[in-house]
Amino acid sequence: MKNKSQNFVKSVSIVMIISLIGKILGLIKQVVIASFFGTSENTDLFFVSYSFVYGIAIALFSALSIVLLPMYSRERNIGVKEANLLFSKTLLLFVPISFIIMIIIQFFSPMFSNILIPGYSLSLKKTLSKFICYLSPVIIIYCVTSIFNTISDYNKNFLPGKILTPLFNFFVIIATVFLANYYGIKAIIFSVLISYSLYIIISFIYVKKYTKFYIINPFNDRTFLRNFLQLFPLLLGNAIMEINTIVDRAVASNLGIGIISTVTYAASINEIITTMIISNFSSIFYTYFTGLVIKDQKNQLKKYIINIIKGLLLFLVPVTIIICFNSQNIVDILYNHGNFNNNDVINTSLVIIGYSLGFIPTMISNILIKVHYAYGDTKRPMFNGIITVSINILLSIIISKTYGIIGISLSTSIATTVSALLCYISVKKYIKFHLSKENFITFIKIITIIILTILNCILFKKLIYINNNFFYLIILSLETILFYIFLLKIFKLQNLKTFIKNFNPKSK
Repeated sequence: MKNKSQNFVKSVSIVMIISLIGKILGLIKQVVIASFFGTSENTDLFFVSYSFVYGIAIALFSALSIVLLPMYSRERNIGVKEANLLFSKTLLLFVPISFIIMIIIQFFSPMFSNILIPGYSLSLKKTLSKFICYLSPVIIIYCVTSIFNTISDYNKNFLPGKILTPLFNFFVIIATVFLANYYGIKAIIFSVLISYSLYIIISFIYVKKYTKFYIINPFNDRTFLRNFLQLFPLLLGNAIMEINTIVDRAVASNLGIGIISTVTYAASINEIITTMIISNFSSIFYTYFTGLVIKDQKNQLKKYIINIIKGLLLFLVPVTIIICFNSQNIVDILYNHGNFNNNDVINTSLVIIGYSLGFIPTMISNILIKVHYAYGDTKRPMFNGIITVSINILLSIIISKTYGIIGISLSTSIATTVSALLCYISVKKYIKFHLSKENFITFIKIITIIILTILNCILFKKLIYINNNFFYLIILSLETILFYIFLLKIFKLQNLKTFIKNFNPKSK
């Protein structure tokens, strides 16, 4: 049992380290791009084309792991050959589908360009169409690696699924620094294709240790095909999310040249928290949630969910407050170089504030969605997603008209809060959560700590002046963290060590 606990902690540690490296490289990548290109039409076109193609890949194939993992787990319990046959049939079914989708994307790329950047000129739309065609092979590679990485995840090897981000960011940085002056934004586009090509090779090297490939007709197995019908609610939900991204980009394009890039630069800072902390934790725990559901250990599952949310909440509170009060300093330190000007700093910092307000609801929503998936429920998250995205689209259009660029990120945070509430309501079908006296007192304590920490930051900013953004950021952050830890001690809330001990599914 101790070895299992150590393996769990090791898996989490590896994923966190790789994710941290990836996100650090991601920030460096954005800093380098911002320095070379600023917030320009070229960066807008790259960010739109890549996010569109990558968004299509995620919408269609990220759900594969959700459905495939429980199927593979059941087949592996029957026998190794049965699991290998499932792996082979999945590849032979979805790889041709991904190829057909790539061709469709290329054929209709002019139409997509008109939808994605309605406020831009015809020549820029034609350039965007070309960029989409260049990047379209990403769809096939993402499909294949999603299947490969699901098998690796089953074997508790989470590394392959997390290596794309650092690989991608590294090659984009190299291409920008050494080739951008000669080939412009196209250097970055081709570096994307190189990084994805290496990624599929690495994923294959890992997965071949666990599987064997068979040539088999997937359409002869009706049970196999029926199981994948669970994908359709997920596909619809993901498609709605992609529509949301398209609308956000369209709204940004109507606010002016460079606004799309501004939102992207802000989102890269937001993603350090949402991806490195929230998404990685929820992905890891999905594997364990599935195991507990199969064993019908509801009480244990309920306890872990509560402890995970409590622990991550205690971590995300100071992070949210620090980012909100230091957004302009953060942007100035990271991006205010080369072609990135002071107006870009102000706009990007506003977007960051809007996104950071959604950290906590994003965490709650991600955890509870994974609980739904562990029970094989893809319909409720889909309906919740449709409602959430509809609210986001509506608010993005309305708020951005009045408040400008911050309306895009603020609407996302408001919609995410609605999503967390909807997930909490729908998950009660499987797990009954009751607001006990202990949890109510904990909630009141956390609210009190949040208010006191915010007041502390306001007082600090009024009383302390430091004419150096970097040192000001460091000192305010340290003071806020120390004050927050002091409040945790005063109010006797659990510390990080207790959090790790409680939520480790293999520790007991």
